[in-house]
Amino acid sequence: MVAVASMLASFPVIPVRGKLDAQKTTRGTSPLSLASRMLIRQRFQKKRRTITWKKMLRGEWAYTTSVGAYVGRWVPWIGAVLTAYDLSIISRNVVHRYMLITGGKG
Repeated sequence: MVAVASMLASFPVIPVRGKLDAQKTTRGTSPLSLASRMLIRQRFQKKRRTITWKKMLRGEWAYTTSVGAYVGRWVPWIGAVLTAYDLSIISRNVVHRYMLITGGKG
């Protein structure tokens, strides 16, 4: 449940103005990113690589010096990994239970 919530909270539904290079950037920001930027105000000394959906589709990295933005951009990916793990465990258990019921040796 936490994994799905972290992925849903990452959609850019909050409109923002003033982004540089508006043609390449994602419109809006996510509630997760906004909250993490407000709660974590520290900055990195050098730009750190993060990933966003739009940059991932183009095969590029997004860079930030904000620790809050860094956290806000990576939390959804952790949710995606947890969701994939949960689905694999559920699938394995379903197949195992099916084999027990049918008596198959697979």
